[in-house]
Formats: sequence, structure tokens, C-alpha cells
Amino acid sequence: MSFGESFIIFWKRSFHFSGRATRSEFWHTFLWIFMVSILLLMVPTYVVIIVDVILFIPVLSQLVRRARDAGISKYILIPLVITDIAVTILSFRPEYFEDEHFTAIDLLSFAILVVVCIVGMKKSIK
Repeated sequence: MSFGESFIIFWKRSFHFSGRATRSEFWHTFLWIFMVSILLLMVPTYVVIIVDVILFIPVLSQLVRRARDAGISKYILIPLVITDIAVTILSFRPEYFEDEHFTAIDLLSFAILVVVCIVGMKKSIK
């Protein structure tokens, strides 16, 4: 599956929580979102919040589908969802980006994502 096809499938299946997401579909979309995140470092905070809210459900649906395809429980994604919601809510505070909480919550979210990926890799190898 190409990078462009993954992008189109991501938006077509953005509200479909059933089915499966292939590895290439998941990682191509992850790369796309990462590149958008890098670009969002140069825009005002409210634009970042809007993009985060727009991407929340499509990313969540793809994570659930990928978890199903990898053979792991979708409930392992709950901590990741909770930290994403916390970051979005906290980012409404202007002092959020000046606190050390910004780094701590983002590192926690990244650590949970890494754990989910490692568990998914071990399950798909078996």
C-alpha cells in the first residue's frame, strides 16, 4: 500500500471501528501525522488544538482497527486516549506550554504508544 493510498483510506475509514488496519496503512498514516505535527510547531496554539480535535476520532478508529489486526486488546489503548484528552484539555491554558507538565504528559503519552507498539509487534510475530 502506498503512502497516498494510506492517506485516502485513513479518511475513508475515519469513523469505522470495525475491521482491520494493515501495518503499512497504520505506519504510513503515523508518518503523515508526524510530518503534520512538525509543521504545526510553526502555527499558533489554537490551530494545533483544532487539528488535534479533528484527528482524534479518525486516529482512534485506526488504532482500534490496528489493535484488532495485531491481535491485541483495544482496551490497552485507553491510557493513550486518556493522555491525549488530557493534553488537549490542558493546552487550553496559556501557561501549559511554559510548565514542566507539558513535557511529562507528552513523554507519558509517547511511552504508552511505544508499549502499545511493542505489544502489537510481539503479538503479530507469533
